[in-house]
Amino acid sequence: MKTLHHLIITVLCSLIISVQAQDVRLKPGDQLEIEIYGQEDMKATVPVEATGEASFRFLDPLKVKGMTLKEVRTIVTEAYKADYFQNPEVTIRILELAQGRVRVMGAVAAVKDIALERGQKLSAAEAIAAAGGVTALADKNKITIRSKDGKKKGIYQLAALQNAKGGQIVFLDDGDSIEVGTNANAGKTVTIMGDITNPGVVDYPLDGITLETLIGISGGVKPTGLAQSATITRGGRKGRPNRGMQTKLFPNDVVEIPRNPNVGKFVTMDGHITKPGQLAFPLNGKLTVSQAIAAAGGKARLGNLRNITVKTGGQIRKVDLKKVRESKQADILLKHGDTVTIHERRL
Repeated sequence: MKTLHHLIITVLCSLIISVQAQDVRLKPGDQLEIEIYGQEDMKATVPVEATGEASFRFLDPLKVKGMTLKEVRTIVTEAYKADYFQNPEVTIRILELAQGRVRVMGAVAAVKDIALERGQKLSAAEAIAAAGGVTALADKNKITIRSKDGKKKGIYQLAALQNAKGGQIVFLDDGDSIEVGTNANAGKTVTIMGDITNPGVVDYPLDGITLETLIGISGGVKPTGLAQSATITRGGRKGRPNRGMQTKLFPNDVVEIPRNPNVGKFVTMDGHITKPGQLAFPLNGKLTVSQAIAAAGGKARLGNLRNITVKTGGQIRKVDLKKVRESKQADILLKHGDTVTIHERRL
């Protein structure tokens, strides 16, 4: 019973294949078999050549590409009837169908040629999945499909191809190729230099980067740096950020964080002062006479706060700190290199 069951299934499958084969349009690479009833020596395997022709015994090559088996049987029968046999009973069947091919390349896990069976429907999304999917460097908005002759069939978004309900189901034909584009920012860099904790070259993110983010991933600005005075060199031209810290950077930009101009600058405290000598200039650039005296420990025992001179730019200016405290005189803003002298109090 088991043997009979298997035999029945085999016969049914053969019948199904035979019926389906009747509708197949032949193409190069297909393998045919011909038999003529009563002519044992005429049985032969006949390939469909790259030219689309098939060479049957005694006959000139016949163009069969694009024909069905029924159409081929008709022209072969007529050809044999004309010169060789009287009312030949010709049987032609398909031994093997040539496989089609589609290629997936570009920014995919593995460039791959995928076999395409005759009549098989393979979508672009399925082909990309069969190639391992797209890589992290893929441009998901640039999926290009071309036909066998290289003509562009369309450019698609990956999300649309994958969304069967709201997107596009694009089926492939034999010889089609799919190229997944590479993100235009892939392999690009930006450079940050100057008063930054970790200066150097940084990989440019595929989705872009702002000045603030670049500074952050570079460890932040040093205490001596001025982020607000950063410059961006782009295409050989240097300029200031147009949107502050939220300025979007472009690939190959060079960002420079300048050093605070007050770093390393000082004023000199002289005369009757508790801590004479050089006094570092504050980074904010603002230092008055009263602030400088306070930072230097105040006046010494014999110092006279009503008799203070400031040497600035080759000029001597007098300051009466008592009047300053009474708002009767302005508290002079000092400059780099100024000298403040507290003179001796007269007894």
